[in-house]
Amino acid sequence: MPFVFDRDAYERRTAWFTRARFGLFLHWGLYAIPARGEWVRSVERIPNGAYDPLMAQFNPRHCDMRSWMAAAKGAGMQYAVLTAKHHDGFCLFDSAYTGFKSTNSPAGRDFVREFLAAAREAGLRAGLYFSLIDWRHPDFPHYGDRNHPMRDDPAYSNEGRDFGRYLDYMHAQVRELCSNYGRLDLLWFDFSYDHQSNIIRTFSPSGTGSGLLFIWTISAHRKAASIDWMGAASCLFYMLFLLLFF
Repeated sequence: MPFVFDRDAYERRTAWFTRARFGLFLHWGLYAIPARGEWVRSVERIPNGAYDPLMAQFNPRHCDMRSWMAAAKGAGMQYAVLTAKHHDGFCLFDSAYTGFKSTNSPAGRDFVREFLAAAREAGLRAGLYFSLIDWRHPDFPHYGDRNHPMRDDPAYSNEGRDFGRYLDYMHAQVRELCSNYGRLDLLWFDFSYDHQSNIIRTFSPSGTGSGLLFIWTISAHRKAASIDWMGAASCLFYMLFLLLFF
């Protein structure tokens, strides 16, 4: 059924975040190895063949989520967010839909599960960041896209790419995060596509009274003529946040 905005319910759901004010955002992933920022693939136009081998080096043996979360709590923080997947497509969780993930790296660990358990143990609200774009997926627009690493290379034509198939992949991973890791207090989506919040609500139709949906839209995609965007709305600039979750 169509969603009807309820201001009073919204205020109740977002009240905890308004009060919390101070939190921790762990922006971390495979891009920590080249150590030139999370946009390194886009800025330096790095193809999959040159970037994927970094997974064989990913083994942060000293990552101790419990000590990190205890430190955050000790500093007075009220919540924490971890990048479950950034634009490079590398997952810090054990997704069934890709092999490009931390559980297949030398680390062999599901860092999302470790993070959420540690945050909850420390008494913090726990949330996840998830990129709605994925430069590694074969059906995500390559040539002519605004940010894709191969945006300027005609050899990466969008002919044969099926954006609907990409959306199925993206939605499946969001369902994994919402159904396999317990209740999430916050989801932070980077870039924006239609119908995403409807998926979230199916996992808590009555609402938990403690959730937020952040959508951070930082730029628009240029529509490629050969792509059926299947209702994808990526047309806003700057930031949209504090939208309804559940």
